[in-house]
Amino acid sequence: MAISYPLDFPTNKGLTRVVFGALTSSATVSSPYTFQMQVQESLGELWTVDISLPLMSREDAELWITFLLKLRGKKGTFLFGDPYGREPRGHALGSPVVNGGSQVGETLEVAGFPANAGNLLLAGDYIQIENSLYKVLDDVSSDSLGFASIEIFPRIKISPPDSATIIMNNAKGLFRLTQNKGQYYEITNPIDSGLYSLGFSAIEAL
Repeated sequence: MAISYPLDFPTNKGLTRVVFGALTSSATVSSPYTFQMQVQESLGELWTVDISLPLMSREDAELWITFLLKLRGKKGTFLFGDPYGREPRGHALGSPVVNGGSQVGETLEVAGFPANAGNLLLAGDYIQIENSLYKVLDDVSSDSLGFASIEIFPRIKISPPDSATIIMNNAKGLFRLTQNKGQYYEITNPIDSGLYSLGFSAIEAL
């Protein structure tokens, strides 16, 4: 049976280290005479992530090894989210949806929250729209119609459909490996215990 993407992320072992990176494409140019700086801002923003796993037996390691090999380098994709950010700190009430098509940029217009509700999401919470992961940058409250504006990172680059569901619990994004060739695993002390060490890096799949 053919492999279909995105793959489910293995859960048989906890992660020892997760490093989220926020990559932006803004640049600065400084005058050689006055040293005044101009910022050249573009729309490119995305997530990167570095993942390390604990030492494990072959029985546990093979699930991860085959997961990585199924990705076939940069070809395949998988869904991943902040393992400590699965639950929002805000109240996360209602059934929010994207309010209007053709939305791009740093602000997302949302409908479907309870009316006049505060702290629906708090700064630092995550939301998911389709396969895109966003971090909320300011606390979110709704107006009398249940509408709200959410400041997010990264910018919306591909407009989500009007009325697309906004996931507030266990939010994930679509990622792919950063390399086609990499050191996916290492066997330590193979003659004795034969423990496996694994780690890999990924980037948001756009």
